[in-house]
Amino acid sequence: MHRAWPFTLVLLAACFGGDEEQPGESFGVFEASGLMVEQSCGAAIPAADPIDLAFDLRREDGGRAYWHRIGGPSFAGLYQGDEYTFTVTQSWMVIEPKVARVLEALDLNPHDLSDGGAEIVERSVRGGRPEAVARALQEADAAREAAFDLILEAVSAEIPGIRATAEKARAGARKAARQLEKAVDASVLERQSVLRRQIEKTARHLFPGGIPQERVLNPLYYLARFGPEVLESLDREVEMAVEEYVARLDGTL
Repeated sequence: MHRAWPFTLVLLAACFGGDEEQPGESFGVFEASGLMVEQSCGAAIPAADPIDLAFDLRREDGGRAYWHRIGGPSFAGLYQGDEYTFTVTQSWMVIEPKVARVLEALDLNPHDLSDGGAEIVERSVRGGRPEAVARALQEADAAREAAFDLILEAVSAEIPGIRATAEKARAGARKAARQLEKAVDASVLERQSVLRRQIEKTARHLFPGGIPQERVLNPLYYLARFGPEVLESLDREVEMAVEEYVARLDGTL
């Protein structure tokens, strides 16, 4: 996709707007206005003409630069002297059919598993507690706390010298309750071992070593396994992403 405009840059005597702190030191706030010279994307993808932009140009020592559109996104880039270069990139996660089935069955988003699935496993275990047991544990917690509130109130008024002992007893009761809950969850987890393995295996596929797969896995693996269909799917995703990005861009002008 290629678009070209002749731009007129005007340095504004204005400070960086908004409460969001941006990286780097501001080099200036600019307005860019221009008319389209060429649009090679085709009529299917609309392009604003004319285009007006307001942006904050920032930079750090070492050549790092940032282009922040006022009220919009920021992009990282490089600068050398007075020349600035910015590149917009996008990555995609490849989700195999078997992985997609697990995500759909558990109603999960791939990024829900960025921590290796630990939180989802814990949530599924807690959700897997038998209803009667879960209710009993909750009621016992409430009753215990209410009882110790009364004990501490009475002790403080009548025999304050043993208040510390009463507080220690409450802490011990809480600890015993947590141990019981862990025992319950361990039993549930054992019963749900198949589900746990599915979640953890899916997480390893999407985030090997806790890192997004697109930063670790070689795309040749998917090309060899699924053939040209992978490239065709990627091409469709890129086209849709470009259309959505352009629609958002034009909608804010």
